[in-house]
Amino acid sequence: MIVAIVGARHPHQIEETVGAAQLSLSKEDIAAIDILLGEHRKVLDAS
Repeated sequence: MIVAIVGARHPHQIEETVGAAQLSLSKEDIAAIDILLGEHRKVLDAS
């Protein structure tokens, strides 16, 4: 199953969405999300 997380800009928003779907994220999943959010912030800051 693929689910889009629309508008999540902060890790806590993703955690809330995942909790609502009764899913759990591994530490590796959370680390990957943190990396992606950091890269997204760099792109926004550069523009």
